Amino acid sequence: MTPEELREAKSNERRWWRGSLCILVAILGSGYALWLRMSGLIGTEAALFGFTCLFIFIAIVVYVLPQLQELNLKELKVVLREIKETESRIYAKEQTVRELMLKLADLAAMETLNFSRLSGSEYAQLMRQWRDKRVDEILDLVEATPEEKNHLRRYAPIYKGIDDANALPVPPPQRDEAAAPFWQQLRDLFRSEISDSKSD
Repeated sequence: MTPEELREAKSNERRWWRGSLCILVAILGSGYALWLRMSGLIGTEAALFGFTCLFIFIAIVVYVLPQLQELNLKELKVVLREIKETESRIYAKEQTVRELMLKLADLAAMETLNFSRLSGSEYAQLMRQWRDKRVDEILDLVEATPEEKNHLRRYAPIYKGIDDANALPVPPPQRDEAAAPFWQQLRDLFRSEISDSKSD
């Protein structure tokens, strides 16, 4: 006998015993209700009918309860599967939104570096500080990791080198010479990221 046939045989045996028990409960309950009526403890036919129906209902519940439990478990499995699928879809959308926010933060960081490169301007310095603060707030909102924050600020050292070179108290040709390596780094980084974007 195969395992499936064995399980089916055990299931049929349990159903038989459960059916027999239910029939016995119904018969004994009906007999008990009839005895109560004949003894005068139940005064009306309606009460006898009510007691009989009660025991029959108990017998039916005893018979179908295991099946109802099995049905509920199956439905519960279906509901849990749907919940997990919905949770996966929500997580995927959350990741998409997070990536979008990181890209917006990247653009904001770049705009901060490129905004008003006027040396010695008090308003330009204040504006740069204000926008740096806003970028930090965005990074905190998207819960960026330290590695992600460093990546978003990857251009900052290059621009700082350019600014420092332009602020040197030397003639313009020497300032341009000092800034040249940083301009080269900037071009290389731009080209590298443009190439990576095309390959994606």
